[in-house]
Amino acid sequence: MSLFKTFKLMGRTALELRVESFNLFNTPQYGIPNQFVGDANFGKVTQTRQNSERQFQFAARFTF
Repeated sequence: MSLFKTFKLMGRTALELRVESFNLFNTPQYGIPNQFVGDANFGKVTQTRQNSERQFQFAARFTF
């Protein structure tokens, strides 16, 4: 998800402010289920993927 706003300045110049979000609602991304038939955890998901936390990115762009 991203939000941005452009502010017109003098002449043809403008300033754009941006906020971008990755995994905004912080939902987990699960790994694959255990695939070993003889294991006690067969078919269970026991881990989540790495780097699935909420992240924000801020930026400003000046055009002329």
